[in-house]
Amino acid sequence: MKMGMRMCAVWMAGVLCLLLGACGSLPAIDPAEALGTIQASVPFSEELTELDQGATCKNYGVDEADLQAGLSAIGSGATAESAAVFQAVDGEAAGRVETALEAFLEDWIAGYSDYQPEEVPKLAAAVLERKGPYVIFCVSADASKAAEVVGQILG
Repeated sequence: MKMGMRMCAVWMAGVLCLLLGACGSLPAIDPAEALGTIQASVPFSEELTELDQGATCKNYGVDEADLQAGLSAIGSGATAESAAVFQAVDGEAAGRVETALEAFLEDWIAGYSDYQPEEVPKLAAAVLERKGPYVIFCVSADASKAAEVVGQILG
């Protein structure tokens, strides 16, 4: 009887650990689906062109070795509008992706200050969010809508 009670206690402790571990986990996000949601839900003033992972990394200065997936949609250059979704290999790599995007944004603000200064407010209000291995970047005329949609994606 004592052995049965111990086995039950061990089993219950294991179940409790699994349940508590699941509470803090981030659901998997499909970068392609997330990018599609952003494009469908956030207003952009021009049609964006989608880039594959290699072109996305080159455009934003992200090391492809840090990624499981990375996709983006960018404007023509007439506007600063764009969206990008990255799934890093781990949290540390996600930090490097976020840092690369911050540097990209600083450079873009400097470039657009001379080229198209009316685009700078969009860049200043850009959405850059990181949660777990995911990093999402979005520049739109409606930064509050972009932040809302990104928040929903990242949960």
